Amino acid sequence: TRAPGRAVAAVGLSTGALVVMDLRAAGLRSMLLVEPPLRSAESWPLFEFRTQGPPGWETLIEPIFGIGPTIARSMDYTPHLDTLAVPALVIAGDIPLQPRRAMPVMPSLVDAESRGRLATHPRVRFEEFPGVGHNIPAQAPERFLEAMRRVCRVAVAAQ
Repeated sequence: TRAPGRAVAAVGLSTGALVVMDLRAAGLRSMLLVEPPLRSAESWPLFEFRTQGPPGWETLIEPIFGIGPTIARSMDYTPHLDTLAVPALVIAGDIPLQPRRAMPVMPSLVDAESRGRLATHPRVRFEEFPGVGHNIPAQAPERFLEAMRRVCRVAVAAQ
């Protein structure tokens, strides 16, 4: 509504990518999904919030990822891929989620099954960034900026 008649490229990081997947707007032409945590069952780093999270952590983590103080239920957002309104560039770090281990940085939260689904999806271009975990903007800022530029160029070209 703020940009009537203009092409829009939407960018979502982590849980924001889950939101962007469901956007429907007249000007929306492309999207960049950064490290979308499509499935929570194997997301062991998120379980660390039980002991290390800030006060109120469960108000974010439990509804989205199903991980609460005493429960853990698997959440699966992969069906949302089949409702993408526009082409999406999905970028993920290549530091694998599994196995569980001590890590200097959070690994990618995109599990192996999700990577396979993303790589074969007709509306998705999937790219892995080498040597990067979940925080792509901080760990690979130049590549992240270039991905945003490419998504903007796609939006303008589709206008």
